[in-house]
Amino acid sequence: MKKYLLLTAVVVSSLMACKKEDVTPDANEIKCTQCIQFDNMEVGQISKYVKFEGENYIEKSNPKITYEADTLIWEITEQQGDVYIIQERQLGQTGAMPIYRVQRQDNKMVFRNADDVLLYELPLDKIETPKAQPKGWEIGLTCQEEPCTGFVENHEQNGKTFEHLNIYKDYTPMHVDGPGSFLLYDPSLGVVRHAWTGSWIPVGGGWDLITD
Repeated sequence: MKKYLLLTAVVVSSLMACKKEDVTPDANEIKCTQCIQFDNMEVGQISKYVKFEGENYIEKSNPKITYEADTLIWEITEQQGDVYIIQERQLGQTGAMPIYRVQRQDNKMVFRNADDVLLYELPLDKIETPKAQPKGWEIGLTCQEEPCTGFVENHEQNGKTFEHLNIYKDYTPMHVDGPGSFLLYDPSLGVVRHAWTGSWIPVGGGWDLITD
C-alpha cells in the first residue's frame, strides 16, 4: 500500500529565550494556532513541517538528526459531509498534490488516500499503554507483525518537550525490505512527527511539526 510522505518543511528552529525561570514546557504550553486539530477540524487549518534525516537510532547515546531546508504543508481545503479533504504540498515544488480523506469514526481519525485506500486509524483517546522509550529520533515500540499503538512521555523535538504523545507504528513493510513508519500525534496538535526507517540499516527521516 502506498503511503504519502508527510508535509512541509521550513528550516528554522524557534529557540524561545525565556527570561523567566527555566521551566520544562508541557504539552499544554506548546501552541500551534493554525495547525490541523484532530479534535476540532476546520477548513483553512494548516500544519507545516520541517524535514529531517536521522541516523544511528539504535545507539541511544549517539543518535544523529539533521534538519534540512524543506517544508511540507498539510491544509484542510474542503469539507464533504463528515469527511475533510487535506491537500499536501511541498514548498517550491509543482505538480499533482497528494490528497487525504480524513473522517472521525468511533473516536478515531481515519485517513484514506484519494482512491479511498485505508492509510491510518489514529485513536483520539489518550493512549496509556504500552509506554515506549525513545531511541534517539526513533521510538522503541516493538511491533512488526501488524500496526500497533502506544505512547511516549517527554518527547524532545526541535527545542520543544511534549509531555505525552500517542504513537501509531507500522513496521510490517520491513518484512519485505520496505521502510517502516511511525506517527507521533496529539488530538489538539495533529501529527507532530511522521518518520520512516530503513529495514537493513539504522537510518531514516521524516517531518517534524513547526509550532508557534
